[in-house]
Amino acid sequence: MNIPEDIDALIAKECAGELEDSERNTLVSWIESESEHADLYAESKAYFDAINRYASADKIDLDNAWANFQVKKDETRVVPIAQPKKRNEFLRVAAVFIALVGVVKIVDLMMVEPVSGSQMQIVSTIGGQTMQVMLPDSSIVDLNENSRLEYPVQFAANERVVNFEGEAFFTVQRNEKKQFSILTESTEIAVLGTSFNLRARPEEKNTVLFVNSGKVAFRELTATKEEDENARILVAGESALFSEESGFEDVSANENDLFWKNKSLVFEGEKLREVVRLLELNYQVSIEFSTKRLGNCRLTATFEDKSIEEVLEVIALTQGLELEDTPKGYKLIGEGCE
Repeated sequence: MNIPEDIDALIAKECAGELEDSERNTLVSWIESESEHADLYAESKAYFDAINRYASADKIDLDNAWANFQVKKDETRVVPIAQPKKRNEFLRVAAVFIALVGVVKIVDLMMVEPVSGSQMQIVSTIGGQTMQVMLPDSSIVDLNENSRLEYPVQFAANERVVNFEGEAFFTVQRNEKKQFSILTESTEIAVLGTSFNLRARPEEKNTVLFVNSGKVAFRELTATKEEDENARILVAGESALFSEESGFEDVSANENDLFWKNKSLVFEGEKLREVVRLLELNYQVSIEFSTKRLGNCRLTATFEDKSIEEVLEVIALTQGLELEDTPKGYKLIGEGCE
């Protein structure tokens, strides 16, 4: 079975960091439509990953480079060994490299850094940037801003291990025979297949895990065998925090913590004081009260992919307040609540 040209083009755009959300949905749907498609995706992705590993940083026209490479790729044939669907990794990369030498150089447009001497990829985001990454096993990682993920080009035969710092939402493909492990600076998160949000920013000195579905083992990275028995097992809807100073503690799970990913905020009788805190954090704005008593007023509302102006206008309308622009941000004006 060959990969359709339009799907191959989407994989190329993904590796170049140019894939749009609608195109990503098309690609994911194709991968999930048949079991063989995951293997075909991994094979094609290896071609383009090989470009990233061996290409120089010379500036060239990407469209021409892609056209030239596609011709060479279509002409290149690798003789299968043992199993037709699973080509030898070395021969596959070697064939791609030979086809590329003297033919095409492509600038790496994703923030992916080849790691010298190893077959690892490093994907990172900067402030204000998010990125979705599909791993070799078709697991998906949505990276929040200022985050870093390191993963192998191909996972080992008996395990799937990645290194991570920052914040991300992991959707892990289930595999009973290959545990998926995430290593942070101080913790390990181990799963077979589930989805969860992980926040592990070194400067915050805390690792916070929220499980969206399935079951997750949350343990200290340097734990002894005895200490490891105290690892937290979290199920859907549960959340926990690990601090090197105080260890593990349960924390309240709040779906608003996923605002960076789903752009949704839900408030049920929440005090405006807490509402404004979350708005300032997620929208990076400053919001003032004309009087502290406004913080005692309560809000019940749901916001789906709304701008900060739209959110504040709804709050002002439902609470009988006035909204005013200020040099630093916004100000809510009213009498407040007891």
